[in-house]
Amino acid sequence: MAVFTLDDTLSAPQLATTLSAPFKGLAGFGRSLAADGGVVAIGAPGDLDDEPDAGAVCIYRGSAPHDVLQVIASPVPGECAGFGSSIAIRGDRLVIGTAQGSDSLSGGKVFVYRLASIDQAAVLEEVITGPEGPGFAASLAVTPSHVLIGAPALGGVDAPTGGALARSLDESFRSPDINGDGVVNGADLGALLMRFGLPCSGPTQPCAPADLNNDGFINGVDLGILLSAWG
Repeated sequence: MAVFTLDDTLSAPQLATTLSAPFKGLAGFGRSLAADGGVVAIGAPGDLDDEPDAGAVCIYRGSAPHDVLQVIASPVPGECAGFGSSIAIRGDRLVIGTAQGSDSLSGGKVFVYRLASIDQAAVLEEVITGPEGPGFAASLAVTPSHVLIGAPALGGVDAPTGGALARSLDESFRSPDINGDGVVNGADLGALLMRFGLPCSGPTQPCAPADLNNDGFINGVDLGILLSAWG
């Protein structure tokens, strides 16, 4: 990916630097990108063929020497195609979309991460599943309170009307430190697994502390959030 300098005194943009994929095998590197707060995110969603790569997103430091901070791999390889096809960043929120679901007619997903700092690993907070039909998360934007999701096939495959969906980020996500001892470890994993598969109808329910994304269930999404914050 090339980075250009824009200067009113120059007749044309000048090449400042080039950001390369940190290792081989990142198909589609540079197909999407976003930057904010000293962080640059570059998508490598892979080949969108019948057997697409799972995809990844590379996080770079925004200032020179633009070193690679981390590479976020798809948390659901084999379930969604084209992880990193769309990206948005605002503040400590990083939002990543897939191109499609398990096949070309399935809706994709949006993954909401929190970047506590540019030097710490991104923590998965929420997974937003789109309606059936291709194109969900074709474009993304994030505000302080919402994720905006472009859905060009909204309305159905036969007669798509297109549109955009807004998902609130105002909900308070629970800490993966379930027992409150200051570290995410086996004790928290045990507390989650004891409640795994249980529905939660409200904050007073016994399983509620382990419902990390507040979707009313203790499931694989909560497990993924906990493991992303391990240690």
